Amino acid sequence: MIRPALLSLALLIAPQAHALTPVEAAAQNMQLAMTICFQSYQDHDSIHGKLLNAGFVHEPETWSAGEVFNWYIAPARTATVLVLGQNGETECRVTTDLFGVAEALPFARAVIDQLYTDEIVDGSPEGQNIRPGSPEAQDEFCSGFHLYAPRRLIWIALARAGNDGTCISDGTASILMRM
Repeated sequence: MIRPALLSLALLIAPQAHALTPVEAAAQNMQLAMTICFQSYQDHDSIHGKLLNAGFVHEPETWSAGEVFNWYIAPARTATVLVLGQNGETECRVTTDLFGVAEALPFARAVIDQLYTDEIVDGSPEGQNIRPGSPEAQDEFCSGFHLYAPRRLIWIALARAGNDGTCISDGTASILMRM
């Protein structure tokens, strides 16, 4: 009789598991995708396998010219990843519609800061430093930041989700990792 009472008491006292909010889930899935892309940028097959192992669903899209866009959808559709590239170049676009560019810029920097300990330079490799709210933001990507990983320039730029590539914070974000 004492054991069931102790078990009930222990269950009441034990910390309750925290269910992730959609924004927290999006951030977690985006961080995971960015990490996989950053660590495996020289090997598309490795990116593919790691995203699948992480629970992303592969949805390839074939265009009329035969070009294949490799889309990966995160659990609960909190984020999407588009992996492009050939001839040793990779671009990963990690996108969500659960938070905007203004939040994504420091988020992306924090993720890369955990993965790369050498110097990270603000702005594009060409020296632009476009931020949300600046006049250029209406027509350009957010410049983000860049770094020189072994044998490769990596540029992380941001834009709102969709195809227009502008640095406008509308509640959506696309983090572009060009390697």
